[in-house]
Amino acid sequence: MEINVNFLINNAITANQFLLMSLIHSEEKTLLKLYLESNQQNQIDLVELVKARFIHNSNKENELDVEKISVRTRFTEMIFGKPDDMFDELIETYPVKVIRSDGRPDYMRRDLKRCRSIYNRIINKSKKKHEHILELLTYEIAYRRRENSLMYMKILPKWLASEEWTTTEQIKGDSDQPFKQEEAGYGECFE
Repeated sequence: MEINVNFLINNAITANQFLLMSLIHSEEKTLLKLYLESNQQNQIDLVELVKARFIHNSNKENELDVEKISVRTRFTEMIFGKPDDMFDELIETYPVKVIRSDGRPDYMRRDLKRCRSIYNRIINKSKKKHEHILELLTYEIAYRRRENSLMYMKILPKWLASEEWTTTEQIKGDSDQPFKQEEAGYGECFE
């Protein structure tokens, strides 16, 4: 589990409190119950998180039913961002249209409702995954402009469905490697 230290500092919470919120958010009910019962400090931290309005706890005093504990939107939006905002950021970056090799314009941002659903499923509320995909999209656009191949870029629904950023990740990885001059025979390929 990664912990954003700046988030801890800015919100005056401990790593243990962050762990508790993450367990609650991921709905690890059995593990959460074991963790809360393992240490009195965990229950104190739970009370502090309620006061800080990061979680909601509908348990009565001296009751510990993990089903009655949930994170508030404040936590999920601060950690994961709003899924719609992340998709909107992707849309802002994706090319509006390209001129295909036959000279006709092709509009790239199609079927946005379906694309939003696909993208939200792909990133699964992970801001880190979104930022990684966005970085690769930006790289792909710059690479295609440099290579004069923007006309071959897939429309957004196909780009998402084929997970095209994984190919871009390989291209980017190859360009980060020092180029080795090798000769391949007819029909051979480089690894």
